[in-house]
Amino acid sequence: MSKKVEKKETPNVLLPAMKGIEEVLVRNEQIGLDCRMAGEQLWKQIDTHGVDEIVADEVRAYLFRAANEVQQMMAARKPFTDRLRAVCTQFTALENAIDPKKNMSPAIVATAH
Repeated sequence: MSKKVEKKETPNVLLPAMKGIEEVLVRNEQIGLDCRMAGEQLWKQIDTHGVDEIVADEVRAYLFRAANEVQQMMAARKPFTDRLRAVCTQFTALENAIDPKKNMSPAIVATAH
């Protein structure tokens, strides 16, 4: 006799995770490109003309900008990566619940009996 298992409602965390992700990804891509180009331009300037106090100030300003951009990019993506990790965790839990190699899975319990 088989026992009827009640279907559990699974919260849909994927759709909220994807809403707006493309916009943030495109924006982060543009920020990264702009920042890389500014850095490359700065390094070309240094290769051509060397470093004086003005260029040293520009380098410091660029390093501050790059660090700030990274922080902003990470903050913008965090809500998405957190939700995507939740989806991954959900997949893993579903797989582990029936994995014959995992303790307390139906396969292990059936084998033990």
